[in-house]
Amino acid sequence: MRNITNAIYNGKEYSAGIKKDGQIVIRSENPKDISNGFWEKSIGKNSIYIKYVTRDELEEIYDKRISALYEGHEFTVVDEKDEMISIVAMTGDYRVWLSLGMESIDRGIYQKWIKKGDAEIKIIKEAL
Repeated sequence: MRNITNAIYNGKEYSAGIKKDGQIVIRSENPKDISNGFWEKSIGKNSIYIKYVTRDELEEIYDKRISALYEGHEFTVVDEKDEMISIVAMTGDYRVWLSLGMESIDRGIYQKWIKKGDAEIKIIKEAL
């Protein structure tokens, strides 16, 4: 997963984005948030619920990234399904990545799906 901006609004964590004018948009997939001032936005066949807020209305706003310590190496977590995570390496010795069973998915990028329990997961929050 790339860095994901999140915000805490009324005690709940939401995905967030900062607009050029400084406004912050928070997003939810829960239709119950309409009662909290969110409005529905259709995206294809799906809907999300959004609300524009100011920084002062938020308890916290931060970038969050997830990494995994696996076989003594730290990797970026880019995806998650059930009890599996996808780890990626873009720097380092490719021979090490191959020895760990990683596959080259693009030039200089190695990826592998592993069980969550096989790695130590770290969530890193960087305040904005």
